[in-house]
Amino acid sequence: MKIEHILSLITLFSFFAYLVKRGATRKDYLLFVLYVIPFMDLPVTPVEYGRLRIFDIITYISLFIMFRDVVLVKIKNAYNVYYVLFCCLIAAVFFSALNALFIRQSLMAIISILPIFIYAKSLITECTADDGFQKEVIKSLKVGALISIGFLVVQLVIGLKFNFYPALNINTTLYGANRYPSFFHDPQKYGQYLMMLSFLFLVNYKNDKRPELVNYLFFALILFGILQTGGRTALIGLCAGMVILFFVLGTKYRVIFLSLSLAGVLVIAFFSDSLLVFNRAKNIDDDYLFRAALWEEAYKYWADKPMLGIGLGNYEKYAVSFSNNYYKDPDNEIIFFDQPESGPLMILSEMGVLGATIIALFFLIPVFSGIRNYIFNNRNVIIFLFIAGILGWLLTFVPIYSLGDRRIMIVVVSLLSMLIVESNRKEEYEV
Repeated sequence: MKIEHILSLITLFSFFAYLVKRGATRKDYLLFVLYVIPFMDLPVTPVEYGRLRIFDIITYISLFIMFRDVVLVKIKNAYNVYYVLFCCLIAAVFFSALNALFIRQSLMAIISILPIFIYAKSLITECTADDGFQKEVIKSLKVGALISIGFLVVQLVIGLKFNFYPALNINTTLYGANRYPSFFHDPQKYGQYLMMLSFLFLVNYKNDKRPELVNYLFFALILFGILQTGGRTALIGLCAGMVILFFVLGTKYRVIFLSLSLAGVLVIAFFSDSLLVFNRAKNIDDDYLFRAALWEEAYKYWADKPMLGIGLGNYEKYAVSFSNNYYKDPDNEIIFFDQPESGPLMILSEMGVLGATIIALFFLIPVFSGIRNYIFNNRNVIIFLFIAGILGWLLTFVPIYSLGDRRIMIVVVSLLSMLIVESNRKEEYEV
């Protein structure tokens, strides 16, 4: 039995024991997911049965506990627009599946997208009912990030053999140096994970205009982790988020951002040869040619069915059937790409313009609502800490499809859910 399957069984048994001990409430479900996030993407079922992960199974089990809160929708509710979007998305995915070449697999894939909406609904409900619970959510997300750094340190000491998987992504050992993925399979996704959570370490509930020393230290630690992934896009996303915060947060934050920028310039000037993230610039042409071939392929899939797409979960099937792009693993087995190295193209090819538009609205509405609420009602800058993480991730999502990893999905949806809650508050946080 593979190590990932053993860990899956241990996590499931731990969840049942946790529910028995804690009393099986909605908060218990949410906190278990967040504190045990390293294991949430471990496999449970194969592709033909929806490719369910630990997170999906745990969520479906918990659905029986919180069925009433998930299913019932109040008539007058600030969040009704998201219920409507969810129903539209399910309808779009369903009709896309009926229009797909591989109908059964696409219909089974619907099972894998329901849990994240159950999670989002539960998180929004709890954060709305209990202001203090949001602090616990942020704390648990930060704990997960620090655990990942600890995992990374072990990899730096003993090597990449310390991981959850039979084999890591081939990009971990490209260009003559190691890229460290921590408990992820792909270092690029790990870079996204750290980038999104980095801004949460700047949260200071005692004084949102004046961070404490510990905020700076943890932020720098996360930056160290991002550099070990060798990912350029994660750094770009981090810089974009810092630019947003520079114009919103207080003077103390601006000083630290300028200091980090200066330190970054010095690091590039004197140590760029020692850091893979900068050394990879010499391979940028090869990277582009490789990605361009995958992008062209995905575009052809989308052009064949532009409105509804080829069906959720069908990209890998299409690649196996029609693609000329593949690589060979250490056992000389041919491996086809299950995504086109581009988030937008992946969504467009599988879900078409209709599905992609609905998903875009899930991001645009909370971000614009948050900005509007900050201007007219709630001057709490935590809104922009969420926005910085979300927009930074969207930038990294352009060249890296990562929503297939439940841990990335959990962090993205957690930030969106907390942003939605904050966007509907009429007063500042009381701390």
